[in-house]
Amino acid sequence: MSSPVIASIIAAIFFTLAYKARLPESWKYLFILFGVLAALWAFVTGGDWLISRLVFHIEKGKKAWNAPTLEMALYVSSMNRDQIRLFEHIGPFESIGYLGNSGMRWMLYTPVMNIPYTWITEYLEKCELRYPTLIPQHGMPDNLQRDYVQAFTNLMVQNGMADKPMGNRPAIWKIPITEVYERLGLSEI
Repeated sequence: MSSPVIASIIAAIFFTLAYKARLPESWKYLFILFGVLAALWAFVTGGDWLISRLVFHIEKGKKAWNAPTLEMALYVSSMNRDQIRLFEHIGPFESIGYLGNSGMRWMLYTPVMNIPYTWITEYLEKCELRYPTLIPQHGMPDNLQRDYVQAFTNLMVQNGMADKPMGNRPAIWKIPITEVYERLGLSEI
């Protein structure tokens, strides 16, 4: 930063000498020329300094903006395969909407399959009658309903909302059913 300041002072001195001092006309033009060169030098070096500071602040801003993603990437890079699989299954619920002829069709994402929210509301209504147990997975014919029950139960267990089923014992809710509705975004229904 000293170079633009010194060049500005030198330019000011040359311009002052050119306009205030009683010198021959050729000397005045010479001092004006030196003043213009010093002012250009101040402008170029000052602009260079400003641009380097701007680049520095932009880089710091990008680093701050991307810090959470970079930190998560650092943690994930140190995980083994089993930890990464577990990490994929824990987290907020994700809904997916499909636009069809009859409007939007909302699905709950699970690692195995997407489950329609219409099925989930019917399932939770049946669970209310059996609370605190979830509807068991066994005893159902091997069809889409059984797959939905398995995927939904596994999602609830992985997110800490239900205890894992053991043998013939179905999974058990850890939280009130009203909270399940809230967490799934179904409390208005």
